[in-house]
Amino acid sequence: MKNKNLLNLTVIFVLTAIIFSGFEGCGGTAKGSEEDGKAEMLQENIPEVIDEEVLDLQQEEVNDFQQEEIPSQGKITFIIKNLKDKEVYINWNFNGINIVEGERTTGGAWDPINYWTPFCMMDCASSPPNGDCCIECAPPIPRVRKIDSGKEVSFEWEGKYVYKVDDTYCNCQCYRELEATAMSYRAKACVYESFSCFSDPCTANNEGVIMNAAVSGDPICGQTQFDIPYNGTEIVIEIK
Repeated sequence: MKNKNLLNLTVIFVLTAIIFSGFEGCGGTAKGSEEDGKAEMLQENIPEVIDEEVLDLQQEEVNDFQQEEIPSQGKITFIIKNLKDKEVYINWNFNGINIVEGERTTGGAWDPINYWTPFCMMDCASSPPNGDCCIECAPPIPRVRKIDSGKEVSFEWEGKYVYKVDDTYCNCQCYRELEATAMSYRAKACVYESFSCFSDPCTANNEGVIMNAAVSGDPICGQTQFDIPYNGTEIVIEIK
């Protein structure tokens, strides 16, 4: 009987030891999981080190996207309207396309611009720096156009402007073309009350154009100011 009781006590002791060992193991596992979780949270809060070259590339992509998103102004029609009680004449050497003079400003000084490509001048983009950008052109046939009292002439503008670059870029003067962005602009046109002919016949055709002729006398000018973006489609320059 004594040996049987001793055996029972031994079994109980062993089982108790195993149970307590299991509890400690479970406690250790739970504690380890908690520590691992804290480590993962700390790791998530550590900022990543980003290569500066990657940042530069990302910024270039943003700039390119913003540049693509800039809307163009679209077409505008310049109208020269004769409000005088007699006919006037304008230089029509290039179909009058450069008769409208331009300026722009961002609030300071006014800078001269062209609303159309200058005659006999190369685009700077077509020439490398210090390259050859000189071109030769035959002079246009001189001619003028008559604008009767109360009548008008119009010119379509594509919403771009050009400015001239001196010969510091290439060996001659060239121009650059840009979209008309948000700022103030001026449009000016000058007419004349008389003209001179170089040869006969000195008469106007059905479109009011007189060949081999040039304007003469003092200019009579009109000017208007507008902002881009422009809500309308027409800009009127009145001659009074």
